[in-house]
Amino acid sequence: CSWAGEISDDASSKLIRDDFNFFRINMDNVAVEENSTTPTSYVTLNQKNGSRTIVHYRQLGEYNYQHFKLIDFSEFDWIHFEGRNVGELTKMMDFLISQNYRNFSLEVEKHRQGIEALFTLPALLIFSRAYVRDVHVGGVKDFFEDLTADDINVPAYCSWGKSGAWAMDVDGKLHQQPAYNPEKVVDTLGAGDVFNAAVIDATLRNEAIDSTHC
Repeated sequence: CSWAGEISDDASSKLIRDDFNFFRINMDNVAVEENSTTPTSYVTLNQKNGSRTIVHYRQLGEYNYQHFKLIDFSEFDWIHFEGRNVGELTKMMDFLISQNYRNFSLEVEKHRQGIEALFTLPALLIFSRAYVRDVHVGGVKDFFEDLTADDINVPAYCSWGKSGAWAMDVDGKLHQQPAYNPEKVVDTLGAGDVFNAAVIDATLRNEAIDSTHC
């Protein structure tokens, strides 16, 4: 695995570098921003249900196209984007397509201006419950149906917390998978990233969406 992104040059970033090195995450394509500060998140966990409240501080630039275009994409089976800097993401995705590279996905966690213009580019879309609730009053079924109406015919997924997850296959068929309910939820931090990783892994294994059809 490799990670490409922006990192600061302060002392705190050593914790991140050491963690990546320990888990053998390649950092060759990282961009270092001088005189910057490592972002921090303060997480308060609810011991009764495992939910969390996050206070986030960030004063660091976003990874840009100038860094991205220097990457040797032939090494990678899959590239995953977080839906953050829409203008730069558009350039990155257009560049991949111009190089006949289509194995990439997009996570849409928040409603950022213009992000909908990216939906036709990736081979896989992953949406958060927060985004769907923010942009569509009709719920996840209606949201997926609107994607189909907009000629977006790639697999699309949406995690829905304790209610499980939804997916739409390339034929526009909706699927729903109930959540696994452990006896006690200890910590939900990182649950969305784990969901994304599982979806991408299953896609690379050519596993079909298999659940209750809706």
